[in-house]
Amino acid sequence: MILDPQSTLSHYRVLEKIGEGGMGVVYRAFDLKLEREVALKVLRAEMASDPERFTRFQREARALASLTHPNIGAIYEIDEVDGTAFIVMELIGGQTLRQKIGGRALPIDLMLDLSLQIAEALDAAHSRGIVHRDIKPTNILITDRGRVKMLDFGLAKLTEAEDQSSDGSSRLETAQVDDRNLTTPGTTMGTIAYMSPEQVRGEEIDLRTDLFSCGAMLYEMATGRCAFSAHTSGLTFDAILNRAPVRPDQINPEIPGRLVEIIDRSLEKDRTLRYQSAADLRADLARVRRDADSGRVAVEIDAGLPGGPRRRAAGRRGRLGSRVWRTAAAVVLVAAGAAAGLYLSRAPTAGIDSIAVLPFDYAGDGDDGEYLSDGLTEALINGLSKIPDLRVAPRSLVFRYKGSLVDPKKIGRDLKVRAVVTGRVTRHGDTLTIAAELIDVDTVAQIWGEHYSRASSDIMSLPEQLAGDISQSIRGRLTLDVEQRIARRYTENPDAFAHYVKSLQQVRRGTRAEFDQAIAEAQKALVEDLRQRALLSAPPSPGGPDAQKEPGYALAYARLARLYTRQAYLRFSPIEEDHIKARSAAEFALQIDDTLAPAQDALAFVKFFYEWDWPAAERGFRKALRLGPDDDETHRDYAWFLMAMGRKPEAVEEMRRACALNPESEILSAQLAEHLFWAGRLDEARAELERTRRLAPESSSAALVTAYVLSRVGRHAEAIASYLDYQALAEEESSMSPPLAWFYASAGRRKEALAILGRAVPGEISPAQMGWVHAALGDADQAFVWLGKAIDQRAANMIWIKSQPWFDPLRHDPRFPLLLRRMNLDG
Repeated sequence: MILDPQSTLSHYRVLEKIGEGGMGVVYRAFDLKLEREVALKVLRAEMASDPERFTRFQREARALASLTHPNIGAIYEIDEVDGTAFIVMELIGGQTLRQKIGGRALPIDLMLDLSLQIAEALDAAHSRGIVHRDIKPTNILITDRGRVKMLDFGLAKLTEAEDQSSDGSSRLETAQVDDRNLTTPGTTMGTIAYMSPEQVRGEEIDLRTDLFSCGAMLYEMATGRCAFSAHTSGLTFDAILNRAPVRPDQINPEIPGRLVEIIDRSLEKDRTLRYQSAADLRADLARVRRDADSGRVAVEIDAGLPGGPRRRAAGRRGRLGSRVWRTAAAVVLVAAGAAAGLYLSRAPTAGIDSIAVLPFDYAGDGDDGEYLSDGLTEALINGLSKIPDLRVAPRSLVFRYKGSLVDPKKIGRDLKVRAVVTGRVTRHGDTLTIAAELIDVDTVAQIWGEHYSRASSDIMSLPEQLAGDISQSIRGRLTLDVEQRIARRYTENPDAFAHYVKSLQQVRRGTRAEFDQAIAEAQKALVEDLRQRALLSAPPSPGGPDAQKEPGYALAYARLARLYTRQAYLRFSPIEEDHIKARSAAEFALQIDDTLAPAQDALAFVKFFYEWDWPAAERGFRKALRLGPDDDETHRDYAWFLMAMGRKPEAVEEMRRACALNPESEILSAQLAEHLFWAGRLDEARAELERTRRLAPESSSAALVTAYVLSRVGRHAEAIASYLDYQALAEEESSMSPPLAWFYASAGRRKEALAILGRAVPGEISPAQMGWVHAALGDADQAFVWLGKAIDQRAANMIWIKSQPWFDPLRHDPRFPLLLRRMNLDG
């Protein structure tokens, strides 16, 4: 439920939305009874109907309400009004510990003061059986008066022991909930760089996990550096599990030796050797603080200057405190970006105007889980692409990094982006855990990081959550329109989503079998989606109660439209059938969402390739490019259109753009070489063919275009040999190949060419191909007869009549302009 400003819920007036998390939306609100501002967290409507999630929501609220401690953000109320559940929390102003550190070591006395308060907060929580599980600098708020407030108990859980007080009564109301059903052992939660080894391994955790995370914060306060931050999630996990950070006193020589020992013990990878309680940690920190204070007093006494040095020391601390309080920025407590709880809104990161989402790694149960990581990557790219003035590297560029070691600096240079998103998906049974982080490629510093846990059935909410959290970290507050666009889900069915992603994964080499499988997966996506919408058995009647309901999975329809246009272009199926299928699928997708660039591109291709509506096709391609400027397939299709219009230089440059967006594509490289060949730029065509072969040494496409180039320069025997290589590589066994007849005719081998034409079954060679062969044989009259028939049949391979070299022998014939006029290409 979304609340409008000035609306009321119970006795709270909503002032503004200030944040959003996995379980709820948080508003700044005014308590009309007590006349104070509060943070009002409203449970998501789709989650309210889920008993498990609602139980988790109640657990979170009750756990927080039990923690009445000056160093823990307070909860005031939990209630439900007209089916809307909410909690009311303390609204706090101040500065995060991350902001306080600011990449520099804190003064030792300030560090000890803050650390003691953090340890006290943890001791209070642990004594009530609550483990926080997401201790990190952004969850520690320092108020304007210097008091630590520990936030975000959305990941908190009760320990299974110590849930009864000494007199047998319940110590905590949430102890009555069977927590084992709410958090599955084997999953990990928390933010990557501050996770404990047991969290990384997905083991059951206890209060010692918080102490490890606290140790990581102590290290950062003492050195200004993150203890375990690496270039990628995988390297960070490896550091947490297997590597010790640089000794803090090697970075900051002012750190007392005893404090180094405390940090080392907190960061023990074996939890049995780590601090066993927050009380012990607090006691050791207090001893360091006492010794530090005693040392200062001793120096002052030994100096023999009554009052002088003492006053100077006190004055320094006073000025430091004054400076800290003056510079603290006001921030507001809002909803957790992970699994719920409290969230502290971060200031947006300046200068991030471009971003690349790298393919998420996958680990966990099942062999088919790769679609999860690829699907999340794909959906996150789509979501972030909807943010104004943010350039997002397209899928075609980022997926070449899949499975490789990530170097953010190099990727930043290669893709010309300011930041990269990396992530890891882990599945254990029915539970997914997703770790993600945003890295500045210049500094290789983490801008943002978060950890999410979901049931597999809830995967559809993850891209929305990730895109929203990342956008807030780099843009701050977004407009309602942009938020709604990011939140757009095209299906709620995980199976439909899985089939759609598998369809995207199928076509790699462009074979007939790949297209068949890709189309089958896209159709399955539509069926699964429709089944959930209950439209298969009972289609809505016009004007009926479901008339306004979205009729299907727009992305799957757009995918089908593109597949039908591609396989028709490759002549894998009858063009007449694919024309109807492609147009219907594209129009259906656009009825649902007219901003889908792939659907706009497919419809433009239909108008170009099948219908010969040149003005409408160009308008469609241009619109598709405005909607998806980094879509390599649209640039490729528009290049073919420009070549058909005889605009050869524009066509070559457009195809270059497609190659730049998908530089690993053998097919695009070969098509660029073909464009250069059609444009008469033979040296450039040869150079591009060399690149094609580097990408794919056994490229059938390269062999075909090479044959064209060799024939053009009169090396006919080599051209025929290269074409036969193409047939072998493409697994074409027919000896009746029309291009082979054309190669023979161009070589002057009239007998072999006519033999192919004579032995062909009627319909095996199209009228256009018959025209090309007769033109190469010098039979102009026969050529024009066949080409006239091709126009009558609206043969697709006639559309490049203005540019294809096969028509060259006829261009000076007075009958040739008549062909162009019949096709409306004489302008």
